[in-house]
Amino acid sequence: MSLYREVGLAVIFLWFVCVGISHFLMTEFFSSLLPDSISMYFAIVYVSGFIQVVGAVGVLTERYRKLAGNVLCLLTGIFMPSNVYMLLNLELYSGFSPQFLLAWVVIQVALSICTIKFTRSDHQDRILRVSV
Repeated sequence: MSLYREVGLAVIFLWFVCVGISHFLMTEFFSSLLPDSISMYFAIVYVSGFIQVVGAVGVLTERYRKLAGNVLCLLTGIFMPSNVYMLLNLELYSGFSPQFLLAWVVIQVALSICTIKFTRSDHQDRILRVSV
């Protein structure tokens, strides 16, 4: 495995394990980010935090890397509308600057692209490069 891929996987691992653990430490905060139309705030925050931590660990194992990457990208995609909602309804989230919220959305998209790239095998990566 190349150093480039190892660093990429390490960044993905650190990001998702830190954010996942923060879901347990800052449950009230993450619950407040969900739109009012969603119920069971705490359950959603705990389950998503758990999935992020388990997915982060899975990214480090060759056997589960692709599955973990797919799950983490899916989870990010599921919560992307919530982040866009925050960006579009700034008056409800006055504690956040528009720049921060926009940066957060951009980071999530970039992280998803990196997760897809780095959780594929070298062979799959070559196929992606040729077909894109």
